[in-house]
Amino acid sequence: MKTTPKEATNAEKFVTLAEKRVQKTLDAIESIGKLSNRSNYTYTDDQVKKIKAALIGQVNSVMARFSPSTPASSGFSLK
Repeated sequence: MKTTPKEATNAEKFVTLAEKRVQKTLDAIESIGKLSNRSNYTYTDDQVKKIKAALIGQVNSVMARFSPSTPASSGFSLK
């Protein structure tokens, strides 16, 4: 199956945007990590758990969007 110019363009757009957005996200996560410095900040274990839950929950949600959906068991599949 050949890729059309539009598909190639969409693939190129995906790569360009993904690289920028993932790097921006990694930088933001690094910035959150800097909050762990107890010399500069005071925080509770409960606050840390809430941050961790929020981050993990959002990552899991995004990754689920990239996974092919699992169809309900209908007894028939061409896959």
